[in-house]
Amino acid sequence: MTEDQDSRLRQILFAFAVLLGGILFPFRSSLSVLNFQIMILPLTILYLLSVLFFFRRRPLAEGLPDWLTKTESSNSVLFLTLTAFSLAGMCMLAYENHLFSQFGYNISYLYLGVLSIFILLLISALRIYKKGKYFPYALIIPIIAIHLSSILNFPLHPERSDMLLLIQAASERFIAGSNPYVCYEIFNPVMLTYLPGMWLSYLPAIVLNIDLRTVNLILLTIAAFCFIRSAEDSQK
Repeated sequence: MTEDQDSRLRQILFAFAVLLGGILFPFRSSLSVLNFQIMILPLTILYLLSVLFFFRRRPLAEGLPDWLTKTESSNSVLFLTLTAFSLAGMCMLAYENHLFSQFGYNISYLYLGVLSIFILLLISALRIYKKGKYFPYALIIPIIAIHLSSILNFPLHPERSDMLLLIQAASERFIAGSNPYVCYEIFNPVMLTYLPGMWLSYLPAIVLNIDLRTVNLILLTIAAFCFIRSAEDSQK
């Protein structure tokens, strides 16, 4: 197995980990906390295994069929993984739109359909361009599309997004020169208990008066880029 093949397998694992780690599983009141955790436990285990294998020092292809380690085969697996990630993300946006419509969530299903097609076209183009040299970076495309769609169509509501609203209130209080560690009335009275590093990272968004989720999007994009690069550089 060549270094390029091992690098591609690590990129597939990374995409798979992002797929599992990025899926939202809304908690339903009809389920107990224990039953909910048991329900998602198999996916949690798969996520942990994918992360552990990503950081494995030995070649990943040990024990795998030869055809899977070939560049074209690994590209096909990566393409299917990214396609699954993109479609699952669009379906989850549609589900959230339905589940939280009372909070002002309003996204067009036609928009989601067109966006899905656009994402898949971009992923396909990167797979072909320069023989797939930049294909692993296609993972960043659905990450940006899904998070931007959420920012533009899903307002921050205290019954749904109290964490970010708490951080926003604390940051605004800090900028005003007051102690941020007080009790806030979000949906229910809640005390700020986050360490400074948690909420200070959102200060640029507060100062620029933009949605706090923009910070999440930027950091996720940077993290994805760094992990993909590390999968390539570790084999050089």
